[in-house]
Amino acid sequence: MMPEATTALAFQCTDCDYESDQDFKFCPKCGAKRIYQEHEPNPFKSKHLKSLLAYFFISMLFLIIYKVSEDHWIGLLEDVILVCTVLGVIDLVFALYNGKESFLFGFKNVKIKPMGLLLLGLVAFAFVVSFLADFLNQNLSDGYYFDAFAFGQPLWVVVVLQCIYPAVFEELAFRGFLINNLRALSNDRTAIGVSGFLFAIMHINFLGLLWLLPIGLLFGYLRIRYNTLWYGITGHFVYNFVITLIDNGSQF
Repeated sequence: MMPEATTALAFQCTDCDYESDQDFKFCPKCGAKRIYQEHEPNPFKSKHLKSLLAYFFISMLFLIIYKVSEDHWIGLLEDVILVCTVLGVIDLVFALYNGKESFLFGFKNVKIKPMGLLLLGLVAFAFVVSFLADFLNQNLSDGYYFDAFAFGQPLWVVVVLQCIYPAVFEELAFRGFLINNLRALSNDRTAIGVSGFLFAIMHINFLGLLWLLPIGLLFGYLRIRYNTLWYGITGHFVYNFVITLIDNGSQF
């Protein structure tokens, strides 16, 4: 005997459980109106998740390959320029793919008072971090990724590569591209938390998580609160600049 074909259900009443292979707007048994349920899209098939994974994989792969290299590829300064250029191109490409939502460069929501408080707080935080980093580096670590880079370099070179570059491109990537895609997958709180965590770990400095994570969370909150990148860009620049002057000011 041939197995009986299974009849696909076209209608099932949520009130009386009446089932039929025909579709109805009202249940023929109890008269209840049909409630159409929208199926949530599979997040693993989302272009937002695919974009996030692609960005994280490409950036981390490049950083890890460079990190595990025993010697500098070209020279210390040249390597810094190379790394900044490659990562900057990656950040820009993904931001462009995300569209104008990543390029939040409008000044409409920039307020003097919160900006001033932010900068004063970051200057104080920079002094705390510098003291803490020196202590930890001397006792627990081998130092920063580009710790020796600034020595012997003109101030303008250090400012461009250690202050301006990360302030613009890292904010564009983490508070622009990443947060936009994370918000499409979840809520604002999750977007702030995940983007801040990724910002911290992609510096490939375990001890740096102590200060990079709170900074990433703060910049993420300000980006969503005011819908502009300028709090992150300005704060990022000021923080890095103060750290640079504290650690290397005597040589300039």
